[in-house]
Amino acid sequence: MAGSTSTSLFLPLTFRLNFAIVYIFSGFSNWCNVPTFFSESTIEFKEINTKNKQFFLALTPPSESSYGYCRKYDLPPVTTKTAILFSIFGKTITDCMPFTQKTAIVTGAGQGIGFEICKRLSAEGAQVVLNDIDPDLTHRAAALITAETGNECLALAGDASDVDCIQKMVSRIVQQYGKLDIVIANAGITLFGDFLAYTPEAFQRVMQVNLAGSFFLAQAAAQQMKEQKTGGTILFTSSVTGHQAHKQLAAYSMSKAALEMLAKNLVIELSPFQITVNAIAPGATLTERTLDDPGYTATWSALTPMGRPATVADIAEAALFLVSDKARQITGQTLIVDGGWTSISPSPF
Repeated sequence: MAGSTSTSLFLPLTFRLNFAIVYIFSGFSNWCNVPTFFSESTIEFKEINTKNKQFFLALTPPSESSYGYCRKYDLPPVTTKTAILFSIFGKTITDCMPFTQKTAIVTGAGQGIGFEICKRLSAEGAQVVLNDIDPDLTHRAAALITAETGNECLALAGDASDVDCIQKMVSRIVQQYGKLDIVIANAGITLFGDFLAYTPEAFQRVMQVNLAGSFFLAQAAAQQMKEQKTGGTILFTSSVTGHQAHKQLAAYSMSKAALEMLAKNLVIELSPFQITVNAIAPGATLTERTLDDPGYTATWSALTPMGRPATVADIAEAALFLVSDKARQITGQTLIVDGGWTSISPSPF
């Protein structure tokens, strides 16, 4: 196909126009999905006119990877020093990226689901503050995202359940970028334990991180969004265990169910300010932590109707939808992403 791009300028105009429409606009509903094979070419389409509409595609060799301009994440990142400049009615591809000019805070994002969400937000144009309690992990994750996407990702380490840390995150993003558009309260901990022997210390820690941290991050974000008068969106990370009982997770499940009720309740108070609040409830998901269990993939592949556990990409795609402008009329809802497990709920024990 790369050979086709290099010779297409010598083909009839009709074919060239169709080529432009197929390969530029075939993914337009996916926000300017530009095939990576374009990276090998330096050709240029100039003002292909049809019915007074102009389309322009130029490929140039600047210094940054074009990973951040590609929407199709199941393809490998483009590593050649090529960026794609794309204009539709005078707009660049950056204008077509759904999170351009958006700012976001994501907590618990040093690895796993939170990291993937940050990476995809950054790749689609957002200015992201990445938080994790582990300073080294936080800075490594932010640096990796910056390198892969060509879009600066800010690192801010700290305990996302601490009100002072929460205020620092909000203040930092507003100071750096002037506003706050998206908050994803992803930080959480899972402390397994038998109900009859569960300690007050373990209980309080789960509630502090999973509930208090999310509650007060949403509060601080909503205050800022209200002051901006431009609306915003808040997303909580819940779990399928907030819907179905799971052995040794009484406290954790309780905290996740509470987050979903919080999302519902905040509809009443935050909708007048055009702030949406939703939750996402992942099921079994392949992360660094779960992959430490050698039997995890096989167990959950057998238990999940779709035949496999989720990937972090599956969860991130759903999360990005809920914080995008496509979901502006969705609020107070929980989206379960579990391959159908909660529909039948077979036990892993």
